[in-house]
Amino acid sequence: MDTWPVGCTLLILFVFGSCIGSFLSVCIERWPKGQSVIHPASYCPHCQKKIPWYLNIPVWAWLCLKGKTICCGGKIPVRYFLSELLVGVLTIAIYLYHKNLFWPYFCLLCLIWVAFWTDLDTMLIPDEITLLGIVMGVLMSYFFPSLQGEHDAFRSMFSSIQNVCLGMGGLFCFISFVEFFLKKEAMGLGDVKLIGCIGAFCGWRGCLFSIFIGSIVGMIVVFSWGFFQWLMRKKPLNLRNKCIPFGPFLAIAVMIYIFTERTFLK
Repeated sequence: MDTWPVGCTLLILFVFGSCIGSFLSVCIERWPKGQSVIHPASYCPHCQKKIPWYLNIPVWAWLCLKGKTICCGGKIPVRYFLSELLVGVLTIAIYLYHKNLFWPYFCLLCLIWVAFWTDLDTMLIPDEITLLGIVMGVLMSYFFPSLQGEHDAFRSMFSSIQNVCLGMGGLFCFISFVEFFLKKEAMGLGDVKLIGCIGAFCGWRGCLFSIFIGSIVGMIVVFSWGFFQWLMRKKPLNLRNKCIPFGPFLAIAVMIYIFTERTFLK
């Protein structure tokens, strides 16, 4: 009897991930505005007209429309295309690398994807992401004990709760210490809650890794951008009064952790 072709499995995973990526784009667009993400029909964000179902096909629709709406010619953010394409690709990667823990890590991917873009756009990470993520991480640890390196479901769930408290408490104390000397806000509470979400899924190792690597990635990006600005304007970029979101760097770091923890941390 022939086995199910691997190519078909990967194609299904890509289509599934792309559809979820399309929904995540809606969450990114509406949650910061306080709008509901559950709507009976899709509509154009520019003219509010209904969008036909065939123009909601992930990846294909954006390419065919060349990034513009068919009803009013308004620009469709490239984020929609990236969400559908990259979430589809990362869905396949998670399945290939963590087949036994696919669902927990896929849920974490969805959460941090929304956190990445909302923090980048609005400097805020919605509680719908972080608090929901903490609950989901604890529940996933019960059903997938190996997520926390345990064999017993209840011990794994308890370990997840501990790691949430360690991650949030440790980062909050560090932020408070820094703000005491800087006399200004160093990091938002959304980042603290996001670390709690990461701890619920990835444990204390994931928290430390994300903070450390996220800081390094952040410094590289900020200094590279400053150098680019200096080349273009011939003057240094003043970062003293600028707010730089840390959530996107945490999101990048936790994705690195997902694909490297089996090699370097265990």
